Amino acid sequence: MPSSPNPNPNPGAEVLEVRPLQRAGMKADFSWDNRGKLSADLYRELTSKA
Repeated sequence: MPSSPNPNPNPGAEVLEVRPLQRAGMKADFSWDNRGKLSADLYRELTSKA
């Protein structure tokens, strides 16, 4: 079975383009402490009587 030609002349380029996205994701706070507070605040906002 012949291998298909790689349409990308620089196969490592995808990795370089993903790095900033990876770094931003690593800096974000995904802890339950932060999520729990945001969820509780949203619940209070949605269930409060206007």
